[in-house]
Amino acid sequence: VNLDYEVRQGDHRPMTLVFAKDASPSAIREALLARRTAAWSGRMLVGEEQYLEPIFTRSVVTLNPSIELTGRRTAYLQIENRSDLAYELTGGTGPTELQVPRALVLQPGRVVLLALRARSVPKDSSGTLWEKDITLNYQVANLKVAPEQGLAVALTAHVRLVAP
Repeated sequence: VNLDYEVRQGDHRPMTLVFAKDASPSAIREALLARRTAAWSGRMLVGEEQYLEPIFTRSVVTLNPSIELTGRRTAYLQIENRSDLAYELTGGTGPTELQVPRALVLQPGRVVLLALRARSVPKDSSGTLWEKDITLNYQVANLKVAPEQGLAVALTAHVRLVAP
C-alpha cells in the first residue's frame, strides 16, 4: 500500500484517529460507536471541533508571548508547531492598531515567525505609547469542523509599543 503514496514527500495513507479512553479493543469500539474520531488524509484533518481544537492548542506554542514594537518596525512572534501536520492559517485579524498577516502556514516541527507591525505612531512621541494583551484570530483551513469551515483559533500575546 505504501507504494501508492509519496512517503518521501510527506504523503501518507489516510488514517482514522480514534479518541478512546485506552488502547483496549472494547474502548476503541466504544469510541468508534460514539463517533469520537477524526479523519486524516493528505494535509487535511476532519472532525468535530471538540476533538480538533485540543490537537491544535496542544501542538502550537508561542515561544515569545511578550514582544516590544519600536515605532513602525516589525517585531516577530515565534510560533512553534510541534505536530506532524502543517496548519494553514487564514483570515487573520487582530487589534486595529496592528498590521497582522492574513495567512500563515505553520510547518510541522518548525518555528515560524509571525510579523506584527504598528499601523501608525504619533510623531514626536516618546516612551511607551501603549501596552496590552492582544488576540489574533484565524481559521485553520485544513482542520475542517464542518463543510467549508476551518477550526477557529486564537493566538495571544502581550505587546508593548514604544516610540522610536
